[in-house]
Amino acid sequence: MGTPYDAPGAETRDKSPPKRNWTLILLGGFAALVALVLVAATALPAFGDYSARAKMSEAQLAMFSYREGIVDYYATHRKLPKSASDAGIEDWVSTSPSDKVARITWVPALSELHARVKAVPGAEGTTIKLRAMPQGDVLTWTCYSDDEAARKLLPSTCRGKP
Repeated sequence: MGTPYDAPGAETRDKSPPKRNWTLILLGGFAALVALVLVAATALPAFGDYSARAKMSEAQLAMFSYREGIVDYYATHRKLPKSASDAGIEDWVSTSPSDKVARITWVPALSELHARVKAVPGAEGTTIKLRAMPQGDVLTWTCYSDDEAARKLLPSTCRGKP
């Protein structure tokens, strides 16, 4: 016993979907793929920039303990230190707590802290500078870099001019 479809001369139906539906599915898939490529092309360069900016922020933050030593010295003596050891801070050479800073030094002639950046793509070997400016009982600080590439990666609070 069979079904009416099995009978000789009976109509048979094609169970496959119409071809136009496949065309719509393929077109939708292609549109999704194009959108994904566009999003990736936009997001990946921005991610690299954000990553480098975060690393530069880490380098800037590494300078803060030095800055505090100079602020404490100024609060006690009402003058800037003539050396890092006067302020109780020693120059970091390769023992810095940050893997983004190769060296931090106090430059008394310029009243500046200098941090040599390492391991930051686009800014390796550049210097971030914090300039101390006495104003009465307090020190104000200006953060900057002479290197244009490094300046673009610095936090907005560290893009000043001396």
